[in-house]
Amino acid sequence: MSHFRWSSGVCTHKGNVRERNEDAALDGGDSGLWVVADGMGGHDRGDLASRLLIERLADVPGSDSLDGCVMQISDAAEETNRELLNQDHGDNVSGTTMVALTVAQGSCACVWIGDSRAYRCRGRNIRQVTEDHTEEHGSSVLTRAIGASDYLELDVRNVAVSDGDLFVLCTDGLYSELSDQEIAELLVSSATPQQAARRLVESARQGTCNDNVTALVVEFEARNG
Repeated sequence: MSHFRWSSGVCTHKGNVRERNEDAALDGGDSGLWVVADGMGGHDRGDLASRLLIERLADVPGSDSLDGCVMQISDAAEETNRELLNQDHGDNVSGTTMVALTVAQGSCACVWIGDSRAYRCRGRNIRQVTEDHTEEHGSSVLTRAIGASDYLELDVRNVAVSDGDLFVLCTDGLYSELSDQEIAELLVSSATPQQAARRLVESARQGTCNDNVTALVVEFEARNG
């Protein structure tokens, strides 16, 4: 059976306009779990929501099965959702998006809610793995988020992986500034995932970049055994 080794890197920045970075990320390379979250909320509470989620996910014990990994991510998201809903912050919603990539037994799954995205780049061919949970006609209004409703609906998609595949987890601050092909070119021209993540964020900041921007890059290499 073909399994994988991987390397990863992450970069995040408050962008060119915002005073606070409400994005958060988990680069759990050793555990095979990578997460990006984009916080939202009145009175600068978005950073608290995204960090709470990341802290929960950093504590998951991991599992030998892909289904077990997905279940642990879902449980952590549910716990975060309950805690955010139970907080007293008036009429202001404190919530966060999430996109997570997890690996077990040589297989990968993506778990997400909101409009943070995952892409897979194979060679120079890039495709979006996730689907944005936003209103129709290109609106940026979220229809799902952690902390927004008692009922939490996550999407899960198993993803085929090949030797040399690159994955990008990112917030909307990245893909609102860079096209899919620009993302792919930066990925394949970088020496390491950390360099790729940094270059992606730096390139996004060359535009307006009126939002926080985060990129987490994971590279897979096949190994037999």
